Amino acid sequence: TACVGLMWCFLLRASEAVKARKTPERQLKVKDVVIKCTATGRCIDVESLRAHPFGMDGWHVELTVTESKNHKESKTVALDGAAGVFNPLRWAIEARLLAEARGARGRDPLFKMGYEELRQRLRAAIRDVRVAGECLDVRRYGTHSLRAGGATALFSAGASAEHIMRLGRWASDAFRAYAST
Repeated sequence: TACVGLMWCFLLRASEAVKARKTPERQLKVKDVVIKCTATGRCIDVESLRAHPFGMDGWHVELTVTESKNHKESKTVALDGAAGVFNPLRWAIEARLLAEARGARGRDPLFKMGYEELRQRLRAAIRDVRVAGECLDVRRYGTHSLRAGGATALFSAGASAEHIMRLGRWASDAFRAYAST
């Protein structure tokens, strides 16, 4: 789903992406995901999104996390639309179109689901994954696996510690606990 894709690309905690019991105010809003032309800074509207394919060069995604575990103020991070396996543009477009289809705008939640539904969907998807012909043990994976897996993939691809810390909003190099090659 678009939610899982954005969580992976932007190293989001579940409580930052969807409605969590303890911190419902943190969840992403429609206004928090902006797609812009890198050269001009022009935002693209939802109608234009419908007309463009997912692999647009020259576009990037800006995502604002209102508040997180380590930061009480908003943090905005940007990723290039053609970021290889991550492809944040694909997930941002899908998320915005799904939100638009249900009539969500501006300060409305980007994703309708809560934490439990996200966890169930993620585990259902993991059940379908096979590694070397074997099913994965779904009990070993949760929503935080997306954050850890994204950090590990970035680290393995050669991203700097500073980039990973900024993207994941880590106040320290704690991401290294996940990111080993």
